[in-house]
Amino acid sequence: MKIGLIDMGSNTIRLCVYEAENGRFERTYDQKIMAKLGSCVECGELTREGIGRAVDAVSELRRAYTEPLDVLQAFATASLRNVTNGGEAAAYIESETGLPIRLISGEEEALLSMEGARLGGAMPPSGCMIDIGGGSTELAVYEDGEAQTVLSLPIGSLNLRKDWVIGERPTAGEGRVLAGIVSEHLPRLEGLPACPVMVGVGGTVRTAVKVANLVLETGDGKMLTRSDASGLLALLLKGDEAAVIAVEQAAPDRSRTLPTGLMILTTIMETLKAEQVRASKYGVREGFLSKHFLNQS
Repeated sequence: MKIGLIDMGSNTIRLCVYEAENGRFERTYDQKIMAKLGSCVECGELTREGIGRAVDAVSELRRAYTEPLDVLQAFATASLRNVTNGGEAAAYIESETGLPIRLISGEEEALLSMEGARLGGAMPPSGCMIDIGGGSTELAVYEDGEAQTVLSLPIGSLNLRKDWVIGERPTAGEGRVLAGIVSEHLPRLEGLPACPVMVGVGGTVRTAVKVANLVLETGDGKMLTRSDASGLLALLLKGDEAAVIAVEQAAPDRSRTLPTGLMILTTIMETLKAEQVRASKYGVREGFLSKHFLNQS
């Protein structure tokens, strides 16, 4: 069974194709467009430009993949969930592209991301999953593989940058403001258990691990300590040439959002007393695939 999933995020819109059989899968195609829908929000609404970007990106991804699919499903996370006209925007995108779009709640996204991390083999038996996206951050605290608490925070690497950063990187003053914004959401983490090892889902964590490995020579490229995350953030905030070049090499499309993503990561790691975060190769898309399709293939 060949299944295509279009993930409409705040930063990227991505088509992944999977060959699935007997509960197993292999990703055979992966293409993304940096639509940056999160930068097209005004007064809480996704603008006409943003809706147009979504239509264009979905249409382009469908045109670019010419092989037949058994299933093609689109879903949207914070890109449409966190705007007041998300339902109307989804309906318009559906009418223009002919592709139904499922809107996913923050709690569902956290659970799907946790399932993706489980499939990727990065999850300790008990701990906390973190998924830092462009428009939101999801957390799932779990024991023996079962979620105990799930949270969705309306802060992401792209919306923090759009709302609070003017130049290429945050200034010292902007950095203090950003730290305050992130801290405003920390009371929601009260009562969560300490989590020495976290598993990280999504591009922010994967990119941070890669860049730290290049700049700080941290090891195998699969894990990042809290100390190294803070050190990397400090280098990026002051415009360290080696760190900036490493980001351009590892993920040039994240050069402007990695500092804000790292601010979220380091603050939450400190709050939950996490000493390290392990990067998962799978995330929300694979979780969605597992929940909705693997048992049918």
